Amino acid sequence: MKKNGFPVVHELIRSMTSLEKNEDDANEFAVNPILSVKDPKKFNQSLLDGRIQQYVNAENTSEKIVFF
Repeated sequence: MKKNGFPVVHELIRSMTSLEKNEDDANEFAVNPILSVKDPKKFNQSLLDGRIQQYVNAENTSEKIVFF
């Protein structure tokens, strides 16, 4: 979609899991990253907060269509 000029909101969980993976003492990641982080509740809350913020940011743009 981005190649066609549409605004795109990238998957937040990818960047969050990358950060968690890069920590020296992080557990090996499983298929479900929530199961592999040090504090799953905090990770999940951060993910939810980030997704809500992405939605709010998309609502506040002048774009008529935003892809998530």
